[in-house]
Amino acid sequence: MAISSERLIVRELKCFMCGYTLGEVVANALQRMFRRAPDCPAPADSRLSRMRCPRCEGPVYLEGAETTTQWSVHPPRASAAMRHN
Repeated sequence: MAISSERLIVRELKCFMCGYTLGEVVANALQRMFRRAPDCPAPADSRLSRMRCPRCEGPVYLEGAETTTQWSVHPPRASAAMRHN
């Protein structure tokens, strides 16, 4: 797992019409990644410029603040979250 402490921007992706939160956009100087909210279905088009709200088909926008944090380039696997210790 690659971890970096460089400056990252984390912003929520929300629907302009109904306010539904689709997930977060995490970006650094080189790449941008969309992390879906747990209750959000997979988008039909993964390009951020073409995303629409899965509930009402409304336009989406980015909302949030800049943060500096450690970030894993490889998101954790869902199976790891399901394990019980």
